[in-house]
Amino acid sequence: MTAAARTGNPNRLVTYNQWIFPKLTDFQDYWIGESDGHLLPPPEPEVFRTGVQAGMQPHMISYLDDIWGHYKPDTDIQKPRFTAEELIHHVQRGIATKTVITLNVGVYQDGTISPATLEELRALRKAIRGK
Repeated sequence: MTAAARTGNPNRLVTYNQWIFPKLTDFQDYWIGESDGHLLPPPEPEVFRTGVQAGMQPHMISYLDDIWGHYKPDTDIQKPRFTAEELIHHVQRGIATKTVITLNVGVYQDGTISPATLEELRALRKAIRGK
């Protein structure tokens, strides 16, 4: 599967989502953890220095509003699940532990996101980048 995933780009990074468990295979380039909508703390850096995950780049993903996508046309996207302060703390912890953080947001059929989620992401940007 890894070879097939790299077809057309031998440098493509490949991972296999094992939720929050240790890596499943040596044929992946980074470790990905998936949260069920809670802001799980990024893994402790020691986990990636020793044992089965040694040397792997940690990565955590969670959703901010709708559960992994906005699937009901002509309805509002759910309100953000976390306060801006919770989100900022989570991302700052990811930065401190060198963990890549992916934030999934619901997207309307016209390609826009919820104004409340956008406001929260702007607060996050300001806290992290100062602008």
